[in-house]
Amino acid sequence: MKFQFYDSSTFRTIISDVYKLIPHQIEKNLYIYKSKYSFKNNFFHLPFQFYQPKEYFTNSKIGIFTELLNSEKAVSFNSIGKINSLESNKIAINPILHIDKDTNPVTNYKKRFRTQIRKYEKYRKLENIQIIKSNNPSDLIIFYNHLAKSYTKKHKMIFQPYAIYEKLIYEKGFLVLARFENELLGGGFFIEDCQTLHYGWGSYSNTKEYSVASEILNFAIRYAWEQGLSYFDFGSTPLTDENLLFSKLKYGSEPLSVYQYSNFDKKVINLNDDMKILRNIFSFSPVKINKSISKLAVPFLV
Repeated sequence: MKFQFYDSSTFRTIISDVYKLIPHQIEKNLYIYKSKYSFKNNFFHLPFQFYQPKEYFTNSKIGIFTELLNSEKAVSFNSIGKINSLESNKIAINPILHIDKDTNPVTNYKKRFRTQIRKYEKYRKLENIQIIKSNNPSDLIIFYNHLAKSYTKKHKMIFQPYAIYEKLIYEKGFLVLARFENELLGGGFFIEDCQTLHYGWGSYSNTKEYSVASEILNFAIRYAWEQGLSYFDFGSTPLTDENLLFSKLKYGSEPLSVYQYSNFDKKVINLNDDMKILRNIFSFSPVKINKSISKLAVPFLV
């Protein structure tokens, strides 16, 4: 398992532009990044929760990173799965669903959840809720507005700038949206990457009768299976967020650990517990202003 899109020149250009990064080539097809802001002196492999599996790190790459970790430069990188030859810290869980092309992925779901999915499908048909795949820029704007409001009022978290979605949707990204008449009930943003479908971000208005999130992820997993893909990547999950992890494991995914390798004290932000005062202030700020804050602030958080 390797994530080829994350290793491409297209992806490198996107994250360099959006997050204000300078890429440094250290081997053919191997880059590390540094912020354009002079006060940020550390180097890293990929930003935020864009991880590569341990299989990506060949002996040659491990040798190069070992040299960098032993140098005077402040360097860090992450991997899904542990590289045993390097000292590391476990920082997250990244569930991966293995997809068998000859087996409907629903059979991997937990028994009780399979029953729930059938109920959600029945409810959706009765209520005439539509689930669609889209890469329409107009749909992206509507989705981003929904996400910005949800992150502001519900999650009290800073969110990714619009530009990352806008650039990705013209390449490998697409939306899966749930609509009732003209109302958006929720949506997920996904990235197709050779044999893997990555779940990037989502925003949902669930009710007791209907889980929009469950239906959208079920739709995306079925799409990955129909396209002949081998993996569905549920994305990074904080070690402290047991509820979020449970919601990803009920699809039958494997809870792979994420490890960090660093030669300096790199703090891992706990989105559930850290910066509570600032997050409460953020939640009272108008959504329109928070969009501007996110655009300016996220590059500083890399």
